[in-house]
Amino acid sequence: MAKVNDKPVKLRSPLTRALLPNLGGLAVLGLIGLMLWGFAAYISRGDAPTSDRLAPSNLRVGSVTNVADEIVDKGPILFPGLGTTEGERTIVLDHTGDDPAIGWVVYYAYPAGGDESCVVEQVRNDDGDGTRKFTDCDGNTIDVSELSPPPPGVNPVVENQRLLSIDLSGVTNDTGR
Repeated sequence: MAKVNDKPVKLRSPLTRALLPNLGGLAVLGLIGLMLWGFAAYISRGDAPTSDRLAPSNLRVGSVTNVADEIVDKGPILFPGLGTTEGERTIVLDHTGDDPAIGWVVYYAYPAGGDESCVVEQVRNDDGDGTRKFTDCDGNTIDVSELSPPPPGVNPVVENQRLLSIDLSGVTNDTGR
C-alpha cells in the first residue's frame, strides 16, 4: 500500500508566498469583471426601445403653486438633457399669469428657428437669480417666449389643479427625435 502525504504543501520561497495570493486575487477580480461585462453586453444588446427606467416619459416637477412662485422669484426653470439617454436636450419650463394651474409653457433651450447646438444661457440679475431673458450662442439677448417650441407630445401637465409634470412622450417614444 502506498503512503499518502497528509501534510499540506508549504510554500518555502518568500517570492512564491508573496506572488501566488496576489495572482489568485487578480484572477478572481478578472473573472468578476468578465462576468459583469457579459451581463452589460447582454442587457444592452440590440436596438431596444427606450424604457422609462432610462428616459422617463413623464417628469414630475412638483406643486403648481411652489413651482409658479419659484419662476416668479428666479425666472424660468431649466431642465438639462430630458427625454434622452445622451442628455443633449435642455428644456425650459415657464409660467405666466396669476393662476398657478394654467399658463404653463415648455420650450427647448435654443432660439426659435435656430440650431439646437446654439444652447442659450439664462441671464442672471444682481442677486444671482435667473430672469426671463436668455443669451444665445451669438450673444443676442432674447426673451423666454422667443425660445424654440418642443415637438408635439412635449408639454406641461397639471394634475388635479395641484401637481405639475412634463410629458416627454414626444421625445421618448419612437416618433420623437
